[in-house]
Amino acid sequence: MTRPRTYAAALLGATALLYLPVLGLGFASDDRALLQALPAPFGPAAWVHHLRQDLWHFQDSPSGYWRPLLTASLVVDRALWGQEPWGYHLQSLAWYLVGVGLFHHLLRRAFGPERAVVGAAVLAFHPVSVEAAAWVAARNDPMALALALGAVSLTWSERPGPLRRVAAAALAAAACLAKEHAPLVLALGPLLAWACRPDTRAEGPRPSWEPVRQSLPLVAGVAAALAARAALGPTSRPPMDAADLLLARLPQVLATLLGKLVWPWPLTDSLHLVYLPDPPWVAAALCLALLLALARAGGRGGRAGALLAVAGLPPALLAIASRHLLGERYLLLPLLGLSVALCAALPRRPWAPALALLLVPLAPSVQARLRDWQDDEHLARAAWEADPNPYTAAMMARALDLSGKGEQALEWHARALQGDPPACLLAGDMVRSTLRLRGPQAATHVARAAWDRGCGGAPGLRGQWASALLRAGDEAGARRILDPPPARCDGHLALPVGVLALRDGDEEALERCARQAGLEVEALRAAAARVEALAGQEATSGSGEP
Repeated sequence: MTRPRTYAAALLGATALLYLPVLGLGFASDDRALLQALPAPFGPAAWVHHLRQDLWHFQDSPSGYWRPLLTASLVVDRALWGQEPWGYHLQSLAWYLVGVGLFHHLLRRAFGPERAVVGAAVLAFHPVSVEAAAWVAARNDPMALALALGAVSLTWSERPGPLRRVAAAALAAAACLAKEHAPLVLALGPLLAWACRPDTRAEGPRPSWEPVRQSLPLVAGVAAALAARAALGPTSRPPMDAADLLLARLPQVLATLLGKLVWPWPLTDSLHLVYLPDPPWVAAALCLALLLALARAGGRGGRAGALLAVAGLPPALLAIASRHLLGERYLLLPLLGLSVALCAALPRRPWAPALALLLVPLAPSVQARLRDWQDDEHLARAAWEADPNPYTAAMMARALDLSGKGEQALEWHARALQGDPPACLLAGDMVRSTLRLRGPQAATHVARAAWDRGCGGAPGLRGQWASALLRAGDEAGARRILDPPPARCDGHLALPVGVLALRDGDEEALERCARQAGLEVEALRAAAARVEALAGQEATSGSGEP
């Protein structure tokens, strides 16, 4: 085996061994919601309809994200593995390994085999990469990385033939249909072509069109993906609900993102913009100093990597403005750029590959982080331990609810509401759990407390409060809660709206609500009838209506 192949085999073998525990993980966070949203049976008509929908179409409001390749990959997993998590994680791990291998291949062609193995190892072993590899719902990150790097690899040829160009364009389009930031990964192609171009300054100015020629198939693929989105995808765009808060805290957010590149601890998926801890200013300063030093020492390659690292920050900021959360997977692009810059700055020496051994101490952190992703409760507990705040308390409550530990969940719900400011996102779930475990009187008091804490706009609060009041026999209070009438029924509002529609004899309202909530009319009618049977069995005193 030649030396480059030995390095590649060692890198991929070590990465596979490090990430092998991913096959023992379960589903966590948004995984179940995505899988449950897949229609069954999944025939051709359902396939086409589902692939054209917003990725999170089953939520109360559209997300604006269209990632049909992620959806298609989940469909393939369900057909092959059913509900067995290991099969889903196997595909995610495969995409991750392909991405690492292709990244090493590109670095080897640009900088030689000795330096390439170190640069690719930084991407493979950095702890912030775990989230993309271990979370099924985040599979689109390694998918987009692998497809985009595959497209770039096909364009790296003296004279790429027509088939290579078409294949490169197809892979570039597929990468963009996996995740929106793929064009920045594709930019690695012309950047590396520019970095590796011979220095012709001694011969006078002579522009080279090679980076442009190499980019044409990639540009064509991006254009095809944009056209597909315009013709087939949803019309909504990601909401920027946290944009104002992000701008107000931009220095702290940037320091947190940059700092995690050089000091990723503590590792958590729940860094919330509202409850952002003190940023790691020293680590952020070290990261900037490192990028500047690598840009200087690595020549054009160093500058190309540093440019890619900085260019990877705006997509992360857009995602934060949309979701309020600083995900570790948002750092894949900056990490990619840092790896390129480091690779370019390393000396061309036979002993350079030994520097990859300096990354071995990161392996325990990767393994520990993989264990956090085994289920919702472990993930939420790790987030709470990393940063105790109202949001991570709410995540603990959600995880315990899913585990059937309702009474423990209520304690964590209370912590979330007592924070400053309170975490209101699960206030509706808290009322629902209280109604199930402690009855309508306790549920209405909890709803009133959430309202008084400023959680009136929390998802599901109005619906669950109205349901508790109806269970207590307080129809007037329920009507006041639902005034003005909701413009659209969701899973929380369907039951109280259905009950009141039955009492009013309004079949049209019942059917409309069932349709908007994605429920069968008869199922909603039966659920409303059960509430009717229970209504009045509880006293209405202290119901807490506004």
